[in-house]
Amino acid sequence: MTPANKPDSGFFITVTCPGCGAGLNLESDFYSLTCRYCGSALRVIMPGKNPVYYIKSRKSKFDIRPAIDRYLKRNHLPLTRSDFVFRPIYYPYWKVNAIQTRASCGATQAHHKSSNFAHSEVSVGWSGTLSVNNASDYSPADYTCEDSLPKVKLMPFARTLPAGPVLPGIPLSLGLRTQYIQMEPLTSEASDGESEFITPQKDWSQVIADIRKATVHRAGINAGLGEKRRSDIFNPRGALIYFPYYIAFSDTASDTDVFILDGISGRVVYAGEGETDFIDNFRAEKNPKGGGALQVVLHRCRNCGLDLPADGSFVQICSNCGVVTVLDPQTRLEEGVNIAQASNRTGDPLFPFWKLKLPSEIIGQAVSPGLKESMPDYLIIPAFRGRNFEAIKRLAGRITNMAASLPQEKPDEISKGLYPVTVSYPEAVALAEILIFSNRIIRNRQMTADRESLSPEKAGLLYVPFHLQNYFFVDSVTGDITFEKSIVQESIIAID
Repeated sequence: MTPANKPDSGFFITVTCPGCGAGLNLESDFYSLTCRYCGSALRVIMPGKNPVYYIKSRKSKFDIRPAIDRYLKRNHLPLTRSDFVFRPIYYPYWKVNAIQTRASCGATQAHHKSSNFAHSEVSVGWSGTLSVNNASDYSPADYTCEDSLPKVKLMPFARTLPAGPVLPGIPLSLGLRTQYIQMEPLTSEASDGESEFITPQKDWSQVIADIRKATVHRAGINAGLGEKRRSDIFNPRGALIYFPYYIAFSDTASDTDVFILDGISGRVVYAGEGETDFIDNFRAEKNPKGGGALQVVLHRCRNCGLDLPADGSFVQICSNCGVVTVLDPQTRLEEGVNIAQASNRTGDPLFPFWKLKLPSEIIGQAVSPGLKESMPDYLIIPAFRGRNFEAIKRLAGRITNMAASLPQEKPDEISKGLYPVTVSYPEAVALAEILIFSNRIIRNRQMTADRESLSPEKAGLLYVPFHLQNYFFVDSVTGDITFEKSIVQESIIAID
């Protein structure tokens, strides 16, 4: 939830707090929050499909003609005439968030056979091979990563792309606007009877295919001489956003002047000449299908009614009756929750880990098997966010190899000190795919590694107690698993 002392940003939800009736301000990633007015713990129930939002126009129909006249006056053009007409429209964009991987290595310089190589035109292709104007001067086999170990980095991916037809002046992206302009779920009540909502021409699968191609292409053209790069996206999530525009027409002696205005700023983004039907080549409707019908309910245990904490966790365990509540509709917990028991320590913080049951050969590609004779049955992925991918990767490998040595029990009573599950199940699966993908690149030193789409047989949560020793957390069961204190992004549990 946006604090009271900060400006509203992100998604503005028109559904009121069921406790006091106040409006709610939510940021982009949310499942639980606390009402700033009455203090009620609330849960946001997301729709099962991609949500649909719209941004209300801040300009009324009375603002349109003066804005165009000001534009014409600044450009020393005749003002609009009495036959001025306009159409309010909402143009659709896809908003995409994902995890992006960026792999690179400073490759060995290519050996050449001719002294004229330095005067040849050289380009680096997506495959990492060099192309020159004389093929006999270069051998692709010479271009390797043997002298430089590939590096793989993770970063957030956020883009907005047009979902509708190409219209002059309408930008291809909303840019940073989605971070500070309030959006509302699109429902049947959103229509004002005048505005037209342009029907999207690209569905979600097309958008993802286009983004993957663009990501691959961008990595290829950004690679320098003697360098290999590859970028991919994982766990893409999307929302459809309608942005307001006005299309206006004013007849002149020669032709019809066409203007397109931004419905938020009132700025003229396009002015030209054309027929009035130049925008009639796309479909539009005044009562579009919604998709952002979010629900806000009291965040309580469905069994005993106890208020659950609004701590940002995707999985809540009631401290009174032990019933598990899953907030993310895509989360699977066939195996429920286990807790690794430490006999010699009590009260240590319990950190969550996802247990993903996968084939042994897949687990072997995700983590190093160490000295074990057989591979573990489960791939263990940290269920809390970390600042450093390499540290999270090491921790996943350590606890996967040690999980069989941890005595695990179904808890009769949930102890306090549970660290929130801040990595959702889809993110955990994506992270497992990234581990396999990055290891293939690093071990083979090739940027052409295949991606693996995982579908775990079962999933569960494992809580492991850790205690702080200087700058490291050490597991309280075996004392063998450690991770750096600095990788934890925010400590919600008080750690002495």
